[in-house]
Amino acid sequence: LEAMTRQLQRIDRLREILPEDAPEDITQLLDQAEALLDIDAARTLLLEGKTTEVRDTLQQAKELISQVYDYLKTEAVGLNAWRIDGYCERVQERVQERFMNGNQSGIDFTDVLESLGYQSENQFMETLENMIQTAKGKTGDFQNALHDLDAIGHIVQEMDQAMAQKMNQHMNGCGSGS
Repeated sequence: LEAMTRQLQRIDRLREILPEDAPEDITQLLDQAEALLDIDAARTLLLEGKTTEVRDTLQQAKELISQVYDYLKTEAVGLNAWRIDGYCERVQERVQERFMNGNQSGIDFTDVLESLGYQSENQFMETLENMIQTAKGKTGDFQNALHDLDAIGHIVQEMDQAMAQKMNQHMNGCGSGS
């Protein structure tokens, strides 16, 4: 009976977190599980000594609830992929914008790139793209994807700081001569 009560509590929590646009068959799974978890009927069966029947009913309800968890997990992986894509796109745009602004200002970032171990802007962008593809390939393993995204954020931040410093030096150099 306690196990049934816990499963009913899980159903309540699942109903709270299920998206409003969840497929009807998913909400029906919860309805079916809830119907199986009739505490009064289970109590009567237990008093009659029919423990196997109660256990089997509980197991059926757990299997239905497990299907709802599987649905939510699949949805979460899809959302994670979308979030990873968005983050990576913003990172690439930010780096490209920084390079473009520098080039338009006549700033040569070759020494910045070389100091960070890259031969050219193209090599840096290829490295970044490879790291992004690796992270995107791990959407099913969100913890490892986060680790990769952290590494991407670190190299982009390092590049961004070095480029900003170079741009400031360039602006200060131009300002003092005028």
